[in-house]
Amino acid sequence: MEGTIRVLSEWMLALLSLACKAHDVTGDYEARKARALGPPAALTEGWESEVALQLGEELVVSMLKGAANAELAEAPPLDLPVGKVRFDAELKKVQLIEPDCDQCVGLRGTIKGTARLRVKKLKKEFPFTLRFRAQMHFQTSEGGLRGRHLFMSLQDIQELELELAGYEAELAKPLKGASRELLEGVKDVDLGAVASPDLLLRDVRVRGSSDGLLIEALAMCVEPAGMTLPSFDGEGFQVVMSEGVLLDASRKDAFQAGDISGEHAMNLHAEPTSLDVEGERFTLGLRLWRLEGSGWWRDYTLEGPIELSKGHIRLKADDLQEGERSPGAALVDPLSWLGEGLILEGIAESAHGAWPARDAFPVGDLRLTTTFTSARGEGEALILEGEAVTHAGTKKAKAR
Repeated sequence: MEGTIRVLSEWMLALLSLACKAHDVTGDYEARKARALGPPAALTEGWESEVALQLGEELVVSMLKGAANAELAEAPPLDLPVGKVRFDAELKKVQLIEPDCDQCVGLRGTIKGTARLRVKKLKKEFPFTLRFRAQMHFQTSEGGLRGRHLFMSLQDIQELELELAGYEAELAKPLKGASRELLEGVKDVDLGAVASPDLLLRDVRVRGSSDGLLIEALAMCVEPAGMTLPSFDGEGFQVVMSEGVLLDASRKDAFQAGDISGEHAMNLHAEPTSLDVEGERFTLGLRLWRLEGSGWWRDYTLEGPIELSKGHIRLKADDLQEGERSPGAALVDPLSWLGEGLILEGIAESAHGAWPARDAFPVGDLRLTTTFTSARGEGEALILEGEAVTHAGTKKAKAR
């Protein structure tokens, strides 16, 4: 009898131990899930860039011309003391210069066209050339269904020079004043989306130079994911995303996806635990959780190439290594449970969020097509380089 009681006691202790282990595994998983889906890290002044978009000078100039010329074409007639004047104007030449302020880009521009003056029934036309220096001030929208858009306004107009052909001297001053008003009307011009609706950003800052435009952003990461920006040759564009941003996004997606075992109903959950991109290869740490019965977890390391297919980034594991595991963990090949690369596809989609490659989209009176041409890891970031082609009617100008 005593032996039977002892055996029963040992069984009960074993069952209690298994129950505790199951509770611990589930509790650990839920704690990590709550952390991954929790509030972002505290916002600090002078934050390090976590996402960046760098645009080369030629591309910025093309976008500026398209947006500004669309705005100039819609400019209403302006009132003068002697009548009304309408400018049929086009921004012909732009040169980026060092800015005089934060969040802006300096420029020198040349506008050419015709000033059409109407005084009662009298109409006169004056071919004109307008040269100026100004600051392009930038701001971004808050996001939403259309993504986060970049807007530009011309401000701080200086060195205004107006050349008119065949005009009366007394019209020089009012026409020059009207030309300033024309330039000041180029404001809140939409330069297009710089982040997709899926990429949630907390803060954005814009910096310019004579070499182009740099847009830096702070993502909604639970842990700070700052990075050192790589060099940029000023050609085309470059998207840079820190490994921390990509890992944070993939963790959120994985926890929100829940059970990945599908019809097998194993209550199996995936959690990306680390990510490293170096050169043309990636290394992903992955933990699989079984939240059924006694419960267990097992770690794996996946490696594979970073590829571009038709301008889209593609990650596919070609090597698998087993890592640590909890007591009683079963051997499960994670590649068979990832549903055609659930985690890896999510990382690739996140990489495209900063400035997705896409078919022609409008920027003022032109259309812009962006294409990724290379992808690589460097330091603590994934770098996507690309080119943009501008289309204005049947005319095409390649911005690379």
